Amino acid sequence: MSATIQPVLSRFRRQMLLLRFTQITAAGAFLLGMGGMMVAPTEWARRSMFLGLLALVTAWVLLTLRSLRIMRQVHAGGVLMSIGRLDDAEVWLRRGMSTFSLSGRVKILAGQLLGMVLLRQGAYGQVIDLCRALLRQCRKRGGRLSIEIRMLLADSLLRLDRLDEAGQVLASFQEETLWLEARQRLLPITLRYELATDNPQEAVRDLKGKLRIAELLDPPNAAFVHAMLAEACRRTGRTEQLAFLAERAALYHDLQPLAQNWPIIAPIVSTHPGDDPPADADVPDRPTS
Repeated sequence: MSATIQPVLSRFRRQMLLLRFTQITAAGAFLLGMGGMMVAPTEWARRSMFLGLLALVTAWVLLTLRSLRIMRQVHAGGVLMSIGRLDDAEVWLRRGMSTFSLSGRVKILAGQLLGMVLLRQGAYGQVIDLCRALLRQCRKRGGRLSIEIRMLLADSLLRLDRLDEAGQVLASFQEETLWLEARQRLLPITLRYELATDNPQEAVRDLKGKLRIAELLDPPNAAFVHAMLAEACRRTGRTEQLAFLAERAALYHDLQPLAQNWPIIAPIVSTHPGDDPPADADVPDRPTS
């Protein structure tokens, strides 16, 4: 189990405050130095102002180089996560969040990737705390990072059955214009919420559009989405669509191991079990949102 996220969040908040102070102070010092050079009464005073500006620019360049090193650490953490080395990825990403950088965006990106690692480790409560801390630092609500962090937050809230809070987060996407990849990631989360709140009518709205998105997903996620849509059709009495969607779901992936992780599709598996898997078949992880 991951170590508690609170010490990392405390350092993250302090460093974001320090970053804003540093940016404002450096900008003020630069403007003051430029103005001082223009009005300095003597050559010695102008030279002193110039040396001060040179020292300021040098310090800024050194901090920028340090920020680039932190960016490489965050990138390394993302690569380690993609190959399944979650513990190593967590170390790098925690370090990226805890180390001072001139780029607040890099630190927020490190936090978002760390949230994905913690989600895969099952630390849902820590993901919620992390996402809320990150969202308070996102200046642009509709920015890419903000949208991805809110999807992580909604996913984790659903996994802990905190439906009211998840609904509030999902409602924030209604006025967003999402790119295709974000719509693909959001669809399984939204369907889980609608079925968990017993709202199958909303789940089957724009069924053709949802199917077009589902067909672009990887096989486990495509099977999961088709099975959830089939369950929504079962609850609303759409027998023809139910049979079609259940068959399509079974074609994408074996449903029985999916149902072990997602009981919400268990009724579909019990009525449309598909082919029995081999005795030595591996049970896949939960589909990623």
